[in-house]
Amino acid sequence: MSYKTRLDVIEEDLNKWRAGKKIYKYRRFLMPTALALLPCSIFLYGVFHNKAVFVVLGFMLAFLLFRLFPGKEDTPDTWEDRINQALLSYSPMNQDAFEKLCRTVNEKRAIEPDDVAVWLKDEKEARALFRRQRDERQRYSFTKWLDKRESDQKAECNEEDK
Repeated sequence: MSYKTRLDVIEEDLNKWRAGKKIYKYRRFLMPTALALLPCSIFLYGVFHNKAVFVVLGFMLAFLLFRLFPGKEDTPDTWEDRINQALLSYSPMNQDAFEKLCRTVNEKRAIEPDDVAVWLKDEKEARALFRRQRDERQRYSFTKWLDKRESDQKAECNEEDK
């Protein structure tokens, strides 16, 4: 199973929005309904077969499932709202591109797919550059010995000059 970053989720939402796909609201009700069937069936089995253990087990299981899987009632209805919610909690690497996106959205008073796409491209380039620089620094980590040695020599020279 691959890990999706917030940037990946924003990109997926943007692609779905551009493709004209709809947001299906019934999915958020499907999982809790399916989960409710199990404790209900255990509870009903206990009631009809006069077994108190299954009645209690059904109640406990229902309570645990509803505590573990709370319904998300604040799920956005539109792609604009979904991307807005994702960007609200996103920490950008390219601050300038993010600021430009914010200013553009403020001026237009709307989130448009083309504006988000431009920002997404810039953000992905910044992340790729950061990864390349990080990888180059970590590639030959044994060379840090030279840096340490040179700094020690400079420190000795400074002490001798005093």
